[in-house]
Formats: sequence, structure tokens, C-alpha cells
Amino acid sequence: MKHENNCETSPVGFPVNVPIKQETFSNWAKAIVVPNIWTCEPANDNDVVEVCNLAAQNGWTVRARGIMHNWSPLAVTPDLPNYDKLLLVEQ
Repeated sequence: MKHENNCETSPVGFPVNVPIKQETFSNWAKAIVVPNIWTCEPANDNDVVEVCNLAAQNGWTVRARGIMHNWSPLAVTPDLPNYDKLLLVEQ
């Protein structure tokens, strides 16, 4: 079920047809825990392209979220300089 984004809390210009929320990222080993990571759920390839283009135009880092079932820092890395500009994509 799709929900429209609350434009007051979504990143500026984010597509209203793509659900987005802030949530805590925590890998399975709990070695990496970062609150308030933007995470979106595009419904199709066109949504992914739109989200990635917007991110690129605004200096965001886009990474696949996955199921966080690992110990290695693949999606969220401890040395990322700006978690505010990280967007995880679920598919």
C-alpha cells in the first residue's frame, strides 16, 4: 500500500509517489547503528531512476538497503561524512 509523503518532513523535491521515512539503520551484528537514515521504497524502475536522479542533483549518496543481515559495512559505513545526505533504497 502506497502512502503519500509528508512534504514537510521529506527531503525537498522528493517524489510524492515514493514512500519515504526516517528510520534507524542497524546491521545484524549491531556494530553499526545510525538513527534517522532516510529510506525509500520505490515501486518500479522508473521510481528508482527518479529518486537516484534527484539524489545525484543534490549531492546525496544512494545505497541499496537490503535486509541488513551481515556484519560488514556495505550500505551504511562508519566513515560516511554526512548521514543526512544518505538515502537507502528498498525494493
